[in-house]
Amino acid sequence: MNMNSRKQDARSQVKTEGSGISNPQGVETRLSDTAADLQIIRAFFGMSTNRMQNIWDLCRGDDRGFYRQKIALLAETTRTMRHRTNGRVS
Repeated sequence: MNMNSRKQDARSQVKTEGSGISNPQGVETRLSDTAADLQIIRAFFGMSTNRMQNIWDLCRGDDRGFYRQKIALLAETTRTMRHRTNGRVS
């Protein structure tokens, strides 16, 4: 399977899954929401500014709806993980 068909499969999967985020299908995530989500992800994973800039560029490009939705899902997962680990004793 080539890269283009994988990308298409992933996009169609996002459209058909409903994806569990509070964003109704067909409504694009606002860029300001994506920026906030990226800051959560950056803090949790300790990502560099350059890597975050690359992701930000994807969220502003032609396939921005797809990438913004994925960032929202990752940020939600990150928030959940952070809340679960805060209560545990190491």
